[in-house]
Amino acid sequence: MKKGLILIDIQNDYFMGGNMELIAMEQAAHNAELLLRAFRRGQLPVFHIKHISERPGATFFLPDTKGVEIHKSVAPQSGENVIEKHFPNSFRDTDLLSILKISEVEEVVICGAMSHMCVDATTRAAFDFGFRCTVIEDACATRNLEHKGVLVEARIVHAAFMAALAVPYAKVISAHEYIRKVNAGGKYISASLAEKLVSHLDAFDKPPHENLSDREFQILCMVAEGKTLKGIANKLCISEKTVSTYRSRILEKMKMSTNADLTRYALEHHLV
Repeated sequence: MKKGLILIDIQNDYFMGGNMELIAMEQAAHNAELLLRAFRRGQLPVFHIKHISERPGATFFLPDTKGVEIHKSVAPQSGENVIEKHFPNSFRDTDLLSILKISEVEEVVICGAMSHMCVDATTRAAFDFGFRCTVIEDACATRNLEHKGVLVEARIVHAAFMAALAVPYAKVISAHEYIRKVNAGGKYISASLAEKLVSHLDAFDKPPHENLSDREFQILCMVAEGKTLKGIANKLCISEKTVSTYRSRILEKMKMSTNADLTRYALEHHLV
């Protein structure tokens, strides 16, 4: 499954001296930089999201200011994608979705700011578009909020939104934990090498359902139980379109054509 790194709004105004300084933004950016280095070494696609404020009364990320520029710690290199947005959802009125598809990305790794705003909105949208999502919790930052006179500290805001995203939208892990997993054995692997490794692994006698993601396996079992797309969507709180996308992936991975094929397989392997 090809991965792509999405770095959201890591821009100067969120750092010390900026117009909207966040709590622990420097540490989050440091971890984002570690991720960026890993993806570059692995020759995996990177997508820099840059917010430009257009709404009346905006006080940060204003056009043609130093604060709107992407921070030097994660500055884009030649050939890397830079997508400008004007809303919390990085997909809204941008080319992000089409660029991800052109890049054949199936899993997005998300970090940046703010945890409760653009990271949250973008992750939920990516999930609904059918992407597998991973959020790097310590490469995200936010700020203190207030509601009806009650101060909500940034660490609580951040924890609440990470907890909400963890089920069912994304896998939420630390930068070091993620890098350890993709950097197994101390070597980064490119997408082309990964494809070759997968082709070799296919030679082993492994049941095809074991190659499915957790969500794909869950939907396989629900289809085998006779549930409709609408029923699955309601149960998992996702759109029917998303369920349909998962079903298509499952059929492709398992080299099958119909729901009946999936049901027969699930019964034969005692999955339901």
